[in-house]
Amino acid sequence: MGLFEDGNDLFFDAELFDVDAVFRVGGVGAAVPCRVILRQPDEMTGFGETQIVRGSTLVDVRIAEVASPREGDSFTIGAAIYDVLGAPRRDAGRLVWTCGCRESAPT
Repeated sequence: MGLFEDGNDLFFDAELFDVDAVFRVGGVGAAVPCRVILRQPDEMTGFGETQIVRGSTLVDVRIAEVASPREGDSFTIGAAIYDVLGAPRRDAGRLVWTCGCRESAPT
């Protein structure tokens, strides 16, 4: 393993930032256990000359654990289900996916 991979593993395995999750293709596929970092930062959106602040939900997952997440897939974290929106992005080292998500409405 290289230096970046080792650092990435330490970050995900530290248990300070990451949590256990279950990934499902299409939201209904076989359960794939993984570790993720759940972030919910504010996002600024421009609308004309106005700036709108809204919440967002991002899930970071190692590519080694989830090879190719797509829109419509889901992560279950605790009792919450987060649906992947749009195309996930990879980091510069091609080690981590960042997935924009939306929490599913309770059924």
